[in-house]
Amino acid sequence: MIAEERRRRWWVAYVVMTTLAVYAHVFSTLVVAAQVVAFAGLVVLPNEWRARARQSVPAMAASVAAIGVGVLPIAVHALLHGSSNNWLPAAGLYELARLAWNIAGHSVVDGLVLGVALAIAALAVANAGQTVVRRATSRAPIIALACWVVVPVVLSFGTTQAYLNLHLFAWPYLVVVVPALCLLAAIGVSSVRRPAIRRALALIVVAAAALATPIFGAPPPQDFRNAARWISERYETGDGLLATTWSSSVVMGYYARIDLLADTPRPWVWNEPQPVEEIGARLIDPRAIAIFAATHRRVFIVDSLLGAESADVKSQSATIRSWFDETYPLVTAIAIDSVSPVSVRLYETRAGPPG
Repeated sequence: MIAEERRRRWWVAYVVMTTLAVYAHVFSTLVVAAQVVAFAGLVVLPNEWRARARQSVPAMAASVAAIGVGVLPIAVHALLHGSSNNWLPAAGLYELARLAWNIAGHSVVDGLVLGVALAIAALAVANAGQTVVRRATSRAPIIALACWVVVPVVLSFGTTQAYLNLHLFAWPYLVVVVPALCLLAAIGVSSVRRPAIRRALALIVVAAAALATPIFGAPPPQDFRNAARWISERYETGDGLLATTWSSSVVMGYYARIDLLADTPRPWVWNEPQPVEEIGARLIDPRAIAIFAATHRRVFIVDSLLGAESADVKSQSATIRSWFDETYPLVTAIAIDSVSPVSVRLYETRAGPPG
């Protein structure tokens, strides 16, 4: 009876924590899907946890149903308002390669070493190569970890195709699979029969990972979060927001959609619709800028240039700043330090251009 009560508490904790995870980030839905697939694998495939998993089918079904009810409000909100990452293009082979490159920490060495360790783990599960690799004594964790890696990638890739672009396939989200990859690599290393080779491979894996991990802790190249907060604190009804570059417009649009910009309208950016893959190369029509400024009380100019920006975009950015400096009085400004500094300038445009 005590054991049953304890299990019930764990299931309740699972429901609560998983529901909160989805509210923290909608991408957690894919992690829940991975858990469901992993559980189904434990129920169906031969493994040492199968009997216990089959006994837990009613509890798992009830938990998933409860999670579904709990996340219903945010699901409705997502359906009504769409993705906050609508700048993400449809996923293809290039995006898959970019995901692998980023998970490897931009290190060929780490990618190769991780691949070797994962291959050894696969051999251990398949009972192949037993002269070099020991047979895996526990398949259940490997099944669960494999689902943790595969399901989020497959689902996000499949739902970010041109016919159903839910804008989910982005490597910063898919770092969620890195812990599972590391655990699988550890299983692969521990499966090597010869102790000397096992120790050497463990040292190589750790050293290669140490070379790759800095990318995951690196600061973002542009600090738009603080820029959005600064604007939110000063925004007044009737103000406008103009981003001079594509990266500025995309990120400020994101913060507007998640309400970090309080009641600010969606940022005005480009003066005509265009495909996502082409928007970065297009320039803003100067006449549209003048009309936009004349129809707002005040205008925030958000400006941040990446190193890869074209000469035309850099020239446009400087021209817009100069035109506003010459035409309207500057109210206040801030320069936010980051790899690529972000500047925000607020101009008084209520009276329109002078003269």
